This record gives sequence, C-alpha cells and structure tokens, in this order.
Amino acid sequence: MGLIRLPEIFRKKVVATTENRKKVYFQDVDNLYPNRIKALIESSPTAFRSSKLMAKFIIGKGLINEALYDVKIDNALNLNVYQFSMALAKSLANQNGYFVHISYKYYNGEIIPAYSRVLPFEDCRISKTDDDGYYGCLYVKDYDTKSSFNKQSDEKKYYSFTTKQDEILEQIQHCWKEKNKEKDFDLVNAIKSFSGQYYYFNPNIGDVYPLSNIHAVMNDCDTEYRISNYTNGAFRKGLISKNVVMTSGLSDEQENEVEEVFKNFLGDDNANDLVIFPTDLGDGKTFDDVLKVVQIKPIYDEKFINEVLPQVRKNIMASFNNIPEALVVASDGSLFGTSDGTYEQMKKFYSEQNDEERESIYKFFKDVYNLDVEFLTFGSEISNTSANDEN
Repeated sequence: MGLIRLPEIFRKKVVATTENRKKVYFQDVDNLYPNRIKALIESSPTAFRSSKLMAKFIIGKGLINEALYDVKIDNALNLNVYQFSMALAKSLANQNGYFVHISYKYYNGEIIPAYSRVLPFEDCRISKTDDDGYYGCLYVKDYDTKSSFNKQSDEKKYYSFTTKQDEILEQIQHCWKEKNKEKDFDLVNAIKSFSGQYYYFNPNIGDVYPLSNIHAVMNDCDTEYRISNYTNGAFRKGLISKNVVMTSGLSDEQENEVEEVFKNFLGDDNANDLVIFPTDLGDGKTFDDVLKVVQIKPIYDEKFINEVLPQVRKNIMASFNNIPEALVVASDGSLFGTSDGTYEQMKKFYSEQNDEERESIYKFFKDVYNLDVEFLTFGSEISNTSANDEN
C-alpha cells in the first residue's frame, strides 16, 4: 500500500475555505490530514499494534453494568453500548477525537435521540462558527477522492448537538425547508426526514480539529514502513541469496541444461537435482574451470537498521499515551522475563494513561442518552500498594 505523501508535517494548518457558498475548515492545506494519519498507522506495524491496544485499554474488559449489553446504540450495524464504545475508542486511538451522527424520534411529546453511528473521522469537516461561537454544520463525504463540495448528492449535512427542545425543533424546521420548500411543515414527517445532529469530541481546546496521537512521530511511522518495504524489496529483487553460475567450455545445449537444473534447484519443483554432461578436464583444468557457483555479497545494511529501528518503535509507542513496550512487543526479554505482578502493574499504569479518553466516552452516553456507563478497566483489581508486596 502506498502512503499518502508527507507534506509539511511539523505544522498542521486549519484553513477556512469557501466552497459552494459553505465556509468550511479544511484539515491541513491539502485537506487530507486524517487520511494521511490513517495511512501511516495502517502501514506502520508498531503504530497499527499500538493503536489497537490503546483502543482496547480505553474500554477495558467490559461493562460494569451488564444490562447495558442489551442496549442498542447503532441500529444499522447492530452495535450495543460496549461495541459502540469500541468504535469510539478506535477513533480516539487513531485520530484523537470522534464524530458521531445522531438520529431523532418523537416520543411522549418530546424529540429524543434514537440511534447513533460513529462517523469516519477522515470524512468529516466542520463549517465556520456562528456569531455566538458555536460550530456550524458538519459536512461528511469522501475527501480522498473528491476535492470540492460541488456535488451535493455526495455529501451529508448534520447539525450541531444540542439537548434543548426549541433548538432541536429549529434545526428540524431548517432541514425541512431545505428539502421541502413547497410543502407545509409537518413535525412527524419532518423528524423522520431530519438529517440529524453530530456529537464531536476534541481534546485540543481552542483548535478546530485535534492533532493525532502520532502527529509528532509521523516521520517515525513512515520510516518503519520504508524499512519494511526496503527489506521486502531486498529479498524479492535485491542481491540477498543471489547466486551466479559461471560455466566454461560448455556447448549451448549443455549450458541450457545447466540453467534449467539450477532454476529447478531454486524453485519449488526440485525433481532434477543432478545433471551429467560430457566434459574434458584436460590441459590441467579443474572442475571449477568448467562450472563455478559464486554467491553475491548482499547489499543490505542490517547493522544500521538494527540500530535505528528500536528507537523508531519506542518513539511510536510513546506517542500512544506512553504505552509500555512489553504490552506491544511480546519478546522473551520484555514479556517472559517480566514477573506477573510487574506485568499487571504495567496494564494498570497504561489503563490510567487513557483516563481522559475513557471519560469522553462516559460523557457521550450521559449527554446523549442519559446513560451511566462505566468500564471494568485493566488493573482495576490491583490496589495501589500491591506493587510493594513483591519481593
């Protein structure tokens, strides 16, 4: 998989751009920052593994209130509270934030949330804030293949989250007028056709969009990918394990036979493992004068890679809320040489590093559905003094 090109990665520019009469905030100058982040994580073995672990540690081992397993949040994907939380955690691990679409229904005289769906972060762009400082609408489309808003059928528009009934009603009326200019307003039908709201979590206060966890180590992720790509290319097309067969004094027929047999030696089908051909070793010639096999010295700087790669991996792991190396790399030295108590303390430590992300998920369920959600976190059964009991 080819990576998205890395432009100016040490700065992320949020640009307010007007397209098709909509003032929207681009994510970086090329509007592809989250797409670039996704590609880098998927191409870096350490980032990919660390991202999965971070999401896992955010939501822990399960829900404390088991009744919430029966509460469906995403109707289309049939996701309950815990499964939906995993989708939020994945977005947090990769993009350091999340967008959620919320649909509504009319129940007992009130307009209340129905179902929700976690939106692909790379498809979301926010419109300019209004005079009161509130974010405007959210526009959702595939920005990796389309660079503008001109095709309205390709985009979806959602309104900012609010729990106030009068503001929700105002949004529904506005949406109805956009879709049904000639029809009288009908609340029941208007709610059914309402595009919905979006709930947005961004830990970077004051910024329109968050910086990804890997923002400071984008070069490291790219380096790890390129080391892997270089190694693969060296083995497939380079000079590693390459041999040269030199012959002398053989007829064309004999040389063709030698070539065919050696190809069989190197392939899967090794039916021919010996060739017999007449030759004259007279005039003081030895066998090496007739046929000689030389192995080419590989051009592969293994020492340099072994010196660089460990630090690159450590930088990437640290970017995911300082994840302990033993949780990512299950080597003999880092995992099996670690006592059970120490390993459990590592899990407890890393679980605590993700408290802010976990609290954001709790807040989402409380704000939208008035649900008290709490996870059984890793290491929660360990007391703060248990580490002192190890001797």
